[in-house]
Amino acid sequence: MRKQIQRSLFFMGLVAVLVSFLMSAVLYYQGMQQQRIHELEMTTYAASRALSEKNKEYSISYLKQLYKENNISGIHIVWLNKDGQVLYDSAGPLDEDYIAQSEVKTGMEEGSSFSIHKSVNGIPKEYYTHKAPDGTLLRLSSVRSLNLSMFNGYIPGMILFIIVFSVGAVLVANKKTEEILSPLGDMSVVISRIMSGEKNVEIPGQYIELKPVLDTVKELHRQADAYLENLEEDRKMMQAVQDSISNGLIVLNSQKEILDYNVKAARIFHIEGNRRYRKISVIFHDEDWLRAISRAYHNTKSQEYTMTLYDTPYMVLMTPLRLFDNENGLLIVLRDLSAQYAAEKMRREFSANVSHELKTPLTSISGFGEMIANGMYANEADVRMFGQRIYSEAQRMVTLINTILHLSKLEENDTTITWGMVNMEEVVKYVVDIISPQAHHRGVTVLSETEPVYVHGNHSLLSELLVNLLDNAVKYNRQNGQVSVKLSKTADNHMVLTVSDTGIGIPKDKQNRIFERFYRVESSRSKETGGTGLGLAMCKHIISRHHGTVTLDSVEGRGTTITVTMPCLSAQEVSIEEGNAKAAHEEAEQAKKLALEEERKKQEERIKEKQEALARKKQESSESAHEKKGKLKKSKSKKAEKGEETKKKKGKKKKKD
Repeated sequence: MRKQIQRSLFFMGLVAVLVSFLMSAVLYYQGMQQQRIHELEMTTYAASRALSEKNKEYSISYLKQLYKENNISGIHIVWLNKDGQVLYDSAGPLDEDYIAQSEVKTGMEEGSSFSIHKSVNGIPKEYYTHKAPDGTLLRLSSVRSLNLSMFNGYIPGMILFIIVFSVGAVLVANKKTEEILSPLGDMSVVISRIMSGEKNVEIPGQYIELKPVLDTVKELHRQADAYLENLEEDRKMMQAVQDSISNGLIVLNSQKEILDYNVKAARIFHIEGNRRYRKISVIFHDEDWLRAISRAYHNTKSQEYTMTLYDTPYMVLMTPLRLFDNENGLLIVLRDLSAQYAAEKMRREFSANVSHELKTPLTSISGFGEMIANGMYANEADVRMFGQRIYSEAQRMVTLINTILHLSKLEENDTTITWGMVNMEEVVKYVVDIISPQAHHRGVTVLSETEPVYVHGNHSLLSELLVNLLDNAVKYNRQNGQVSVKLSKTADNHMVLTVSDTGIGIPKDKQNRIFERFYRVESSRSKETGGTGLGLAMCKHIISRHHGTVTLDSVEGRGTTITVTMPCLSAQEVSIEEGNAKAAHEEAEQAKKLALEEERKKQEERIKEKQEALARKKQESSESAHEKKGKLKKSKSKKAEKGEETKKKKGKKKKKD
């Protein structure tokens, strides 16, 4: 600012001087022009008085002398008679019609004239005419320009003046700058006192014009203090609320860096020290966890993720949010499922115990029935028949129990299910290969038509869904029947899986109950095929888990078509998912390396501390041993001294005696 003011003042003075010089030069130029015009007028008048056509030779001689004396100024002399004929032309004979020119006409008529215009050569000139006493006309013209060499004498003085003025202007500019900035320097002290919290600060008397500025600063300081107090209160309140929440909270920025977290989150991940503005992979570097976070950034809705951390199950809700400056962020909420997990564990244990209690007698029944079926009976015909039934029923009960156990496991919370990207085309081909031998045995043909479709789900559950659908389509089909599987993708990114058969079909009045547990259209048919009535119930549950829908279209005696629709991944989402998987793998590997490196450093520090402690202990032991030896030597020397003194005393007594 200081330099700007100095430059401004200096250039203002310099410009003022230059403008003054320029204006003076313009006025001087105009004055010289007027003087030249006046001199041209007087020269024309005086010369015309001396001209006479009668004394032509003398007159021409006079004009030549006049031209010779004034040629340096570019003068042109023309002498015309009364008829306009040229008597003398200083420029020699020219093809120029002088009588037709306005100044000549005016001079002939009025006796004299003056005009300024361009010559035939395009040169601006001043023209003056005057009649001689005998009626002839003299015209003098001069180039309308000024010889700038006349200024040469003034240039050194002007340069010297500008140099002296510049030095003075610099000095004056420095002084004026100090005068201008001096109040601001004092004001900075005053403002500093205000901002430091000092009360009743007054502005110096000579700067009274700056009082509005001081009042504004005081008001801004008051507002800033109030705003900071409110922010601090809000921060403390928010921190208290966060720490009181039973769920873990973590906020990430667009770079997956931790902006904030509450006490519960620190306990969940065993965070020690401040981990803010560190990568999320620093506190937990599991690939599935990192991939789920990457996927959540690319979704507008909240994403659910389940995980088990330090033997504790958690439901994780990841919600995109907008941070400061419109930056993308992510809110991660971790809910402890320990209580729910414990309840599910109790239910599983109950189901396992009940199943075990049921399977033990049923296995015995199965064993006895098999013995009877093998001929170990009293009345062979009857016992064999009943034994075969007992064995068949026992096997069916065992199958039923296993199915119930599987359904119970399927209904467990998501903590036991791993979600990821599944290639449904591969699933269809895999299941068709599994079912084909069974279909061939029953004389049923299985056809498939697929296209690449990817969904976000569980590979095992989706495989089981298709196995159940195809198994039913084969079991309840006719001899030489056909099963068709079609996998396609809609424009709005939904997977459509259709399983059609040419089997017995389902009566219309029973179609709305086909997905209920333990419901069978024909009990006798189910016994023949080994059905339990749980297959389609499991299918419906799996479809629901994948946010899909299922529809059934069946005509009794002609066949059944089951259509499954569920969301699938777009090409862009597949690309993002693959990129997230790769990035998560790399990030996890890097985080593992960092964790190993940190653990190695900690181990080295612990070893170093142990070695130092051991060295200190040895040193202390050595010093203690030296001290003991020193004390022992001192004790022995004292005893020796006492012994010598005793001997001396005894010797003295003997001498006396």
